[in-house]
Amino acid sequence: MTEPAFHRCARFLQELHHLMTAGQDDSDEAEALRAEMDPLWYAMTEEERDRIGGLSEDLYILAEGGAKQTSMPPEERGRCRVENPLQAILGEGNGRKQ
Repeated sequence: MTEPAFHRCARFLQELHHLMTAGQDDSDEAEALRAEMDPLWYAMTEEERDRIGGLSEDLYILAEGGAKQTSMPPEERGRCRVENPLQAILGEGNGRKQ
């Protein structure tokens, strides 16, 4: 069975970002990955392309040291606390602790 375009593109993107953080973004290996990714891009749905774009943004943020940390007042933390984060993500009920 052939690996879906989305999965292959995500794997290649991670490899490409690894090369970029190592200062090898102009290497032959990086160019070969870009060439492999081009046809995959057109084989994906718009939603998959958006997800790959989001992954790329996340990888850039991680390469720059991670997301900016901010403090949150205790009352705000209480409003954001969820009992079951997976339910909150999936939209099953509100996931909030009562």
